[in-house]
Amino acid sequence: MAMSVDMVCSIASRIPVKSNPTLQSCTPTISSIRNFHNASILSNRRRITKVRSHAGSEVPETVNRAVCPPVRTDIDITAFQTVDLRVGLITEAKPVVDPEMTAKRGKSTVSRTHLQLSVDIGCEIRTVVSECKYAMDVEDAVGKKVLFAANISPRVVLGIRSHGLVLVGLNYDPTPMPRSLKVILPGLGRLPPGSQVLEALIPR
Repeated sequence: MAMSVDMVCSIASRIPVKSNPTLQSCTPTISSIRNFHNASILSNRRRITKVRSHAGSEVPETVNRAVCPPVRTDIDITAFQTVDLRVGLITEAKPVVDPEMTAKRGKSTVSRTHLQLSVDIGCEIRTVVSECKYAMDVEDAVGKKVLFAANISPRVVLGIRSHGLVLVGLNYDPTPMPRSLKVILPGLGRLPPGSQVLEALIPR
């Protein structure tokens, strides 16, 4: 049976210590049980407060709704289900030559906004030209897991065939300049490339 601190202290106070030198030497330890317990509670409260404070600094309680983009027109769930969202693993990244800027300057000019990525989506590796250079550069792109729209029709971007879309999150708040882009990565760490991104359901 588990005993509370009050029960322990009550039992300890009834032990006759005057006739026993050994128990006399233990008296300070018994009398400090409650103080030790109270100190532990205070320490735990401080630790919890620190965690809550840290979480609060990362997730603001209020947002600037005046500048937040409005929600687009509602769609039927079947329309959402037609988009094949996957977890993609970037296996290669390299700069892309910008044909327009190259023609203007008369020399090969690398795009300031786009990267050519090889993305492993499980069933195959896709080549994608993505306007994601503000979210990640060549040096840190390889090894990132991203949300990937796999069934977008191929198109030519900066002269390269691109098949699919890498999704990123845009910070709409104009206060930090330039506006920051973040690769969407929540909870993808243990999902293998090619994992489908679906509405919440029990796996079948």
